[in-house]
Amino acid sequence: MEIPVVQTLQRAWAPLLAHKLKNNPQTSLDGRQFGFAPIPLSQPIAKQILSPEEMESISGKIDSVAKLLCKMEPLRVSLGNSVSWGELAYVLIQLRNDTFIIFGSGHGGVACTERAFKLAVLTTSHFQLVRNLCAAIPSNQEKACSFRLYESAEEILSYLSSWLITSSSDSCPTVREKSMMCINMGTQMLANIMTANPVVQNQLWPHYFKEADLLKQLLQLGEVKTAKYVLLLIFNCTHKSVDRSMLLVNSSIGKDILKTILREAKQITAEDDSLFDIIYVIISNMVELGLAGSILKTLCHQHIARSITAKTVLSDEHLTFFQIIDGMIDSQYKKDGKIAKLGIDAIVCIGMVMTRMVGTFELEISKQERMPEMIETKGNICADNTALVDSAILMLQILGRLTMGSEMTTVCKTGLIRAGLVKALISLLRILDVLLPRETLSDSKISVETELDENLRAASMNVKTDILRVISNLSHQSVEIQNEVRVLGGIPLILNHCRHDAANPFIREYAIFAIRNLCENNLENQRLIASMEAKGVEQDPELENVNAYLDENGKLRLGERKTQTSSS
Repeated sequence: MEIPVVQTLQRAWAPLLAHKLKNNPQTSLDGRQFGFAPIPLSQPIAKQILSPEEMESISGKIDSVAKLLCKMEPLRVSLGNSVSWGELAYVLIQLRNDTFIIFGSGHGGVACTERAFKLAVLTTSHFQLVRNLCAAIPSNQEKACSFRLYESAEEILSYLSSWLITSSSDSCPTVREKSMMCINMGTQMLANIMTANPVVQNQLWPHYFKEADLLKQLLQLGEVKTAKYVLLLIFNCTHKSVDRSMLLVNSSIGKDILKTILREAKQITAEDDSLFDIIYVIISNMVELGLAGSILKTLCHQHIARSITAKTVLSDEHLTFFQIIDGMIDSQYKKDGKIAKLGIDAIVCIGMVMTRMVGTFELEISKQERMPEMIETKGNICADNTALVDSAILMLQILGRLTMGSEMTTVCKTGLIRAGLVKALISLLRILDVLLPRETLSDSKISVETELDENLRAASMNVKTDILRVISNLSHQSVEIQNEVRVLGGIPLILNHCRHDAANPFIREYAIFAIRNLCENNLENQRLIASMEAKGVEQDPELENVNAYLDENGKLRLGERKTQTSSS
């Protein structure tokens, strides 16, 4: 089988090689010296490029070999040892030069529509040949890398991508379709040259962040299939490799690629939801490698809460990243009951993002100058900031889980205080208390003029519950956090939520548990609560579980209730 296949390739390449020897007889075929230069465009196309019939004939022969390689792994091995890689390298160079001649000039952006169509088909056939030849055969991958087959392929892909973007979408529809197929096959070829081969990956992967921005260019085409192949390439090269993953957060091109992936995730996954799974594994792999903090720092160089309204408080890339983090935490917790580890830097950075979100909301409110009339206009304010509510819920869910984990050390909590998280949480809770005051059973109806959308109201109420949850978790066995909450005036605010709320019946339990954690081994907080009058606070059996009760004067007392015994 091997000899006939080699002969088929030789017959297929004969016209291309004859064309090369005729126009550039001194050029080496070793695939390393690209001495070939295209004939000046002043000469007729027919003298520079093979005829459509010749290209079609060659494509048929190459396709037949590519199909055999796809089915027969032994043939891939034997052909890799017998094929002339130098000739293959030259053929790709020839196809590159022909692409430069045909595309980008003439009517509709091509010098000759028929030749452009056949050239795209012929190039696709050769990309498929190399793709199949390199599939799961390390020696062939290394030869393809050694003979730099990727360089000509990259130039073709980049040139066709530029042509597709700059030319009219109405011109040459069949050529555009075939060009897109060529780009997709070329991307698969590049992926197969590197897949599961660390030697080749270490040599080629850095190339895409220093000398070429091809991956970014391909993603910007907005084509779902192309995006899928690029994402698979990125996953294969970064999986379980810290060094290669670091290029996505340490280089300028890498940062742009990372942001593009996260920013365009919503759009591309709308057409093919499997793409989100690939994005998920790319990001989760980087997080598991300890790069969550680096990713966040990359994203946080963007404007967060700076010249930005609450309606867009988090950019699309931030939202996608935090959704993936939330999914990772939830998946890990369901799997073994443990909290996923992100690293202290990442947790503190999440705290900073939350702080900036609250700052943005405060700024929006101050601009509206509605603080004195919030109760009357609360429906408008909440409706105007739906995005903030949604973003806050996501961030608080993440913080609610993370603050239960083993990474919540003294150092981490100190970092969160410095990031302003505790202050931001108390501030947000105070604002929401004005916007959405507690409802009693007797007056739980809202007037038509200020009625909130039920989903928005429920979401806003959940924010209050999640804030109490995070404060409770942070306060656990942390005198520093306990004192910070007291200094910021948070204890009376939290204590106010120990009462029944018809709109949010579970918030009381979270508030009680938060008070318990705030008072644990903290005499100052205990004294503060003991000195306060809990006006209107109903005696709650849950208070007994935290060793607290209301005395006959309505004051909250710590310790066990003293019972009076009757004398006989």
